[in-house]
Amino acid sequence: MDHDYSELIDRFVDENIEGFKADLKRLVDIKSVAGKQEGTAPYGLGVAKALHEALTIAGEAGLKPTDCDGHIGYAHYGDEDRFIGIIGHIDVVPEGNGWNTDPYNLVECGGYLLGRGTEDDKGGFMIGLYAVKFLIENGVPLRYGIRLLAGCDEEVGMSDIEYYKAHCKMPLFTMTPDAEFPVCCGEKGIYSADLISRRPVSDSIIELRGGVASNAVPDLATALLDCPLEAAQQAAQGADHITVRGRDGRVTVIADGISAHAGEPAPGLSAIVLLCRFLAGSGLVPQDSELLAAIVELLEVNDGSRFGIASDDGIFTPLTIIGGMISLDEGRHIVQNLNCRYPTSITDAELNERIAASAGRLGYELANVQDGNPPHYIPADSPAIGALMNAYNEVTGRSEKSYVMSGGTYARHIPNAVAFGINFDGSKKPDFVGSIHGKNEGYSIESAKAAIKIYIRALIALQNVEL
Repeated sequence: MDHDYSELIDRFVDENIEGFKADLKRLVDIKSVAGKQEGTAPYGLGVAKALHEALTIAGEAGLKPTDCDGHIGYAHYGDEDRFIGIIGHIDVVPEGNGWNTDPYNLVECGGYLLGRGTEDDKGGFMIGLYAVKFLIENGVPLRYGIRLLAGCDEEVGMSDIEYYKAHCKMPLFTMTPDAEFPVCCGEKGIYSADLISRRPVSDSIIELRGGVASNAVPDLATALLDCPLEAAQQAAQGADHITVRGRDGRVTVIADGISAHAGEPAPGLSAIVLLCRFLAGSGLVPQDSELLAAIVELLEVNDGSRFGIASDDGIFTPLTIIGGMISLDEGRHIVQNLNCRYPTSITDAELNERIAASAGRLGYELANVQDGNPPHYIPADSPAIGALMNAYNEVTGRSEKSYVMSGGTYARHIPNAVAFGINFDGSKKPDFVGSIHGKNEGYSIESAKAAIKIYIRALIALQNVEL
């Protein structure tokens, strides 16, 4: 920074942290789980209410708010032709079970702010807002304006950012406070598709189910069979992770695995693979053993080698692929979902060709391909990345480097964008505080103070970068 704002920044954060907590509570206390359109609210009334509140808070801080037909909103300060973007989101995932507090009533406990969205991503939006608030109150001269965006559909489909891109001016450079510090300058490509068996399963398999999401290693899979209970119990003797239950002359086979994110599947254990391996070798459904064994053959390892798509570019971690969900369609064909995270050394077209060929040899067709999410990468040595890294290292006293990840944020959908905080990698939380998407989600007050300082310094530093 040409001017040393250090003392002003420290004083601002100390004097405004109570206001930050109060404003964040105004957002967290609104249940904003994205859902179906209700009237003029494209993602439901809860999200619409949260968007209105976020823009109201931004207006109170001195920014100019704009509601983009409920799909997304933004609040602007400074030059409206050349500007930097900060995009957070005010939609949240459902609360789930097991909370010790009301997830939609922010509370402070032991130095943490607890409530759904405190960390993902209402807290991130508010950190961006308070960074801009510093610039306004201290009259910091700006080469570029600042636009703070409030996304409304990040957790479901990110249709909000597509709406923005179609109707609004794009920033020169964008940060999203929706990952871990320091700077994530790259995100792997995301590929999803289904494998559908060419023939239906026999009447011996009544139901086949597993997994709840494409992007997670499934921790539970079940099959309902028409077979003798005694035979199933005998087959299950000594089988790890397999439970057999009988009812009304039918048998339920349950496989228990370990969930993990599709981008980092190594800690996981696929319940679908466990179930298919058991069924294929049990003798209980002999007519279907080949189709079930094919699932095992293709998905028992996650490096893509069974599909001929193993790939590593030296920038990202190597390619991974999982089978997130399995089911039977109306015609009783097996439908096995695939989720692949891939580096720059392979293309969507190559994935399609090789997966189709490998699956075809084992009795499956490739269908319902969802690509269009290629790898996103900004070189780590770019001036903008350097400015963000300097801001982070100055506040934390560290000397860290940028990183890449397997997950996906808004950044991959926006030109010249990166994920920048707000989580601090390696920071251990007490037992009463949960993580994002889990029960008792919480964010530390000290982390919030540090993140605001980092964002203030980053916005000032970017003013000296040619964008």
